[in-house]
Amino acid sequence: MRGTLTRAHDEESGIELPLLEDDLPAARPLREILVAFHRASPQDREHFTLVLENGQAFSADDISELLSRPDSPFR
Repeated sequence: MRGTLTRAHDEESGIELPLLEDDLPAARPLREILVAFHRASPQDREHFTLVLENGQAFSADDISELLSRPDSPFR
């Protein structure tokens, strides 16, 4: 499965977060892009969104749940 991983910007406080090093506009395999989420601190993870090629979007909580599955390559 392929998708993109993005990190939201906190526009209310004027803080701009840097782009993810691995964030590319083209969809990439989930195994490759979820490494950035897995390595992020719990506080930083709250800002991530995963969008699959088919348009499905997942919040940080959804991504955490995906990574905690028994078949996750990050366990």
